[in-house]
Amino acid sequence: MSMKEPTPRRRIKFSGTFTEEIRRLMKKKREELGLPYLTIAQYFKINWSTFRKWESGETINCGLRHRPLIESFINGELDTDLKSLYAANAAKYPSTTSSKVYQAMERVANTYTLCANNPIIGENMLAKIEQIAMDTLKHLVTAAKNRQRQPYYGQQKGRKPRGR
Repeated sequence: MSMKEPTPRRRIKFSGTFTEEIRRLMKKKREELGLPYLTIAQYFKINWSTFRKWESGETINCGLRHRPLIESFINGELDTDLKSLYAANAAKYPSTTSSKVYQAMERVANTYTLCANNPIIGENMLAKIEQIAMDTLKHLVTAAKNRQRQPYYGQQKGRKPRGR
């Protein structure tokens, strides 16, 4: 019985034009790696919004110097480097924070940056985020207080649990 070797995945070529397939592959790869735009932008030495525009279709073509990088990126050849770069950046935050939180924080920061010409919109956004955070904290505190009032499983009302 001979074992078949896995079929190598076909290499995807990138000509410099962001087709729908290339954009889809870029987004899929970025999300698969859990990378925020800022990390990829840092690696590509571009502004974060440039990568976002490549991915979203707002930009049709890219310059010659980025073509090999994008091709390597969508073919998974940069995964290790990008994960290392992201890990180094993420080390600045508590390890219990999920990548979804990092991505949300990045979206907020990027959106706020885009509000530079409309500071009132930016300030309104921050006020709403602050209100949501405060409402969430109040809800958590209330829920914790209510749990403390509930008798423990197997505990009779009015009796203190042993060893507490």
